[in-house]
Amino acid sequence: NSGSRTQKPKARMSMFETKEDSISPASRHSLSDVIKSCKKKVFTLRHTMKIAEALKALADRRFLSAPLILQPDKEKFKEEGPIPGYCGIVHAGSILESVLRRISQIKDLKKPPDEKGSQGKAKIDNTEQMIQEISNRWEKFTAAGKDFGKENIIALTDLSDVCEGVTSAHLGWDLRKFIQRMFVNTEGKNVHRAILFNKDGEIENYITQSDILRYVYTHLEDWKELNHKTIEELDLVPKKKHVITVIQETPTIEAYQLMYKNRISCIGVTNKKGRLIGSLSNADLRGLDTEEFALLDASVGLFLNFGHAEWREKNQDLLNISLVKSRTQTTKKSSEFGYLVSLMAEARAHAVYIVDDDDKPIGIITLTDVLGILSR
Repeated sequence: NSGSRTQKPKARMSMFETKEDSISPASRHSLSDVIKSCKKKVFTLRHTMKIAEALKALADRRFLSAPLILQPDKEKFKEEGPIPGYCGIVHAGSILESVLRRISQIKDLKKPPDEKGSQGKAKIDNTEQMIQEISNRWEKFTAAGKDFGKENIIALTDLSDVCEGVTSAHLGWDLRKFIQRMFVNTEGKNVHRAILFNKDGEIENYITQSDILRYVYTHLEDWKELNHKTIEELDLVPKKKHVITVIQETPTIEAYQLMYKNRISCIGVTNKKGRLIGSLSNADLRGLDTEEFALLDASVGLFLNFGHAEWREKNQDLLNISLVKSRTQTTKKSSEFGYLVSLMAEARAHAVYIVDDDDKPIGIITLTDVLGILSR
């Protein structure tokens, strides 16, 4: 029949392959198993907190995000008891957006000065004038930071689909279904965490992409078919170089603006020869003291060393590149997938840069990319 279409024959299992072997390894693990492996004391932020207090709380615990809870009125609490009130998520992305909005509201903020007046910047005739211009900028950044820190934390809350809700109805799902429905197949939206609510609507636990990766790492032998394949074989290496970078001399605020414009959570930092020496991410904002906003006007290299109070105490040497680079995970396109999973799990990394033999970045692999492979 000329009108009929030839159907492609269904793939058959090899004589050495059982029906069980053909099933995705992720289908053999349940969501309940993952939840049991990552039980944690849930840390929440109160809606009455100020931004400065909340950022310090996140930095002290090395958290990238936390649920925001409505704190009941004391009188109502006595009469009605505790009332669960989930307001949303405060996370690194929403912090970045709020910081950029605050900086954009600074009045009469001129671009950083230089001696040549290049790229629309003010031309400076002498060193004294340059110092004065920089001092004026930093004063405005500092004042904006202090005002920002006094704002209520609810201004940072993200009520969008950046966080999915999990109830008892999801507990019967296998891991493959959970990853695909919650983290991978999200219509272009980046979902990094899911909150588990109990029957009373209270937060019982939360599951992040990192939690799933660490669970897989402890059961890596179940993904033996993937472990020895290279990341290039798994199409994790872009056909064309595609990684956004800035040189270390770039003002930090400009680097963050570039990240926000491209909707990415980190950006590679290179030297003038194009070699990767570090990575700036929105997570680096969690350790920023709101009274030190002027650091955002400093170079990325300086900010990565001194932008976080904890690192500043440990690192007294200006621009210690080895310290910055030690926090940046890299791999080669010939690396095996099992190694990549181990690297990300042990370093608690959210992204790994692919570099060539000259340490120049040619691509980047995120947790979302890895989960997509694991859930095939």
